[in-house]
Amino acid sequence: MGVAAEADTDIDLVKRMAANDQQALERFLDRHGERIYRYLLRLTQDPALAEETANDVALEIWRCARSFRGEAKVTTWMLGIARNKAFNAMRGKQWLSYMPEQGEWLEDDNHEIEALRSDEERARLRKLLLESLRRLSAEHRDVLELTFFHECSYQEIAEIVGCPPATVRTRMHYARRALQKTLDDAPPSAAALIGRQ
Repeated sequence: MGVAAEADTDIDLVKRMAANDQQALERFLDRHGERIYRYLLRLTQDPALAEETANDVALEIWRCARSFRGEAKVTTWMLGIARNKAFNAMRGKQWLSYMPEQGEWLEDDNHEIEALRSDEERARLRKLLLESLRRLSAEHRDVLELTFFHECSYQEIAEIVGCPPATVRTRMHYARRALQKTLDDAPPSAAALIGRQ
């Protein structure tokens, strides 16, 4: 593999998966597996369910590689599969809200929380966000997750979620309002996170 494997783009890997190349799936999951799992965990709030669903997502990515037409970004397609699998797994069940008890925040490399000035301020924001996220519906958590952790545009979220961009905007509006109630006492840098357009 070596340098050639590193040079593979996501589209290259999907094409190779479509041609039944299992190493391409392994490479794809090495690249995106953690991102898929974190997305599922934030959405389901259940570690065991997220792990189980991540396996289903990997299988679905393998199965659907042949039908990928390149009309959306590979990551948009991938997150759409993950979202559908998560909602199917949660459908019809009562889930206890899960967030790591000790305030562990599953941080992505580009997470804006790192821009805050002090550890104390980050810890306070983390606690406020976790409390607020527990109260949001899965649909609202989903929109926030895709916006802030995956940096998707409203159009990309609409493609992933399967609804018009206007619905995404509405969900974001209500999710931000719910978060704002929790963040009213937060420092200005914290409140700025949910004011992002």
